[in-house]
Amino acid sequence: MKKILVLVCVILLCGCNSPLSIAEKDVSFSADKLSQKVVIYNNVTFIEDSRIIAIETDSGEIIIKRIPATIIPDSVYVELEEGGDGFSIISQEFDSKIVSKDALLKEYLGKQVSIINFNEYQDRKEVVEAELLSGENGGIYRINDEVYLGYPGYVILSSVPEGYISEPQLKWDYLSKSLGEKKIKLSYLSTGLSWSAAYVMKIDTSGKTMDLACWANISNNSGATFNDADVRLVAGELNTIPQPKAAAFLRSSMAGAEAGSLPSEEVFEYHMYTIPHKVTLGDRSVKQVMLMEAGSVSVDKRYVVKIVRNYYQRYDDVYTDVPVKAVIKTENSKDMGLGEALPSGKVRLYERNENGEVFFIGEDTLRDTPLDEEIELEAGNVFDVICKTRQIDFSQISKNLKELSWEIKAINHKNESVSVDVIETITGNWEIISNDHDYEKISATKIKFKLDLKAGEEKVITYTVRVGI
Repeated sequence: MKKILVLVCVILLCGCNSPLSIAEKDVSFSADKLSQKVVIYNNVTFIEDSRIIAIETDSGEIIIKRIPATIIPDSVYVELEEGGDGFSIISQEFDSKIVSKDALLKEYLGKQVSIINFNEYQDRKEVVEAELLSGENGGIYRINDEVYLGYPGYVILSSVPEGYISEPQLKWDYLSKSLGEKKIKLSYLSTGLSWSAAYVMKIDTSGKTMDLACWANISNNSGATFNDADVRLVAGELNTIPQPKAAAFLRSSMAGAEAGSLPSEEVFEYHMYTIPHKVTLGDRSVKQVMLMEAGSVSVDKRYVVKIVRNYYQRYDDVYTDVPVKAVIKTENSKDMGLGEALPSGKVRLYERNENGEVFFIGEDTLRDTPLDEEIELEAGNVFDVICKTRQIDFSQISKNLKELSWEIKAINHKNESVSVDVIETITGNWEIISNDHDYEKISATKIKFKLDLKAGEEKVITYTVRVGI
């Protein structure tokens, strides 16, 4: 009888490259794909492939191989493209009882196994019969009425239990009025694949323009490899019902990058990017594909202070530091050098100095940005421009009405002039009743003061606000 060896010390499993058990019935296999399309959304993937199936009897079973372990079985849809009519699938089963070390050891709990141990010269071996008590953490064995927490050597199992297979598969029971080869189109949904955008923005020495590159990171942890697939990426929030979680894969590898520039097209209420060449997505791998590139994009660097505080309490009369953010602003328009729907993703910012050297200056997240929308990215906190604020007066006018006076101080330690936007968030019913600087009401809860500071200059804003519930 054929035996299976399990290497306990380094966890290796041998002998599982083909189906391990097949029922005695008329069975056809389909593994080769003529073509395949992979459309990856934010939380699910639509997969479509064409296959040839050989029908030799008017009824029987078809086994569909080379499918993801994370397939959603009840999403399967089959179309007959060539080969006549009168073909129908009457039932389907998703078989995912995959042979693995852990699965086999669980089957043998409480049963007899053999352990073979070679000496260091591999010229002599010892074979021990043992009862498997646990397959975890190196195994627990009962040998001659003694319990061993681990035992050196290889665990030998007498056979593979019935029903185990080497890869997930669909089983179809079919009826057919005609025989011969038929071409089918198989469509289904799957989890386990995902994609995200990653941007590189390099600002030039003047600080007025930048170059942009956007990569798509495509991750495949579905349990299947997609060779020479037509891949499309969809940006936007697709509504789906959560599926049961599939087993997580532990290994991740990096595939090579591909060059190109991909315009988007609208699909329903989303944006889709079609990769113009065939792509192979290996299982447990990550591949980068260039989505877009743009040069000489106009940008504006601003200094922004955002203040959020409780307007219904008294504070001590001491200054509180508020960070000054360096913000890069532009617009997603053709006039600014962009003009393509931008999917959400991480943005890494770089800047070239006067010597031509490039340095990393921070990162932020870009939201899904349609055409003609503003882009605002925070690089980090400014070192040489500081801002402080304090409460200088507090009055309880009535139970639900208060008046508060605030002071905001901004200091420019740079050797050049800067402009600082101070944005204050005020909640409740409010009214500015006095102020020594002009402000702009930018929303129901926000006002903005704009301060132009010369090199080494300091400016102070004071204002009083009446707030109520």
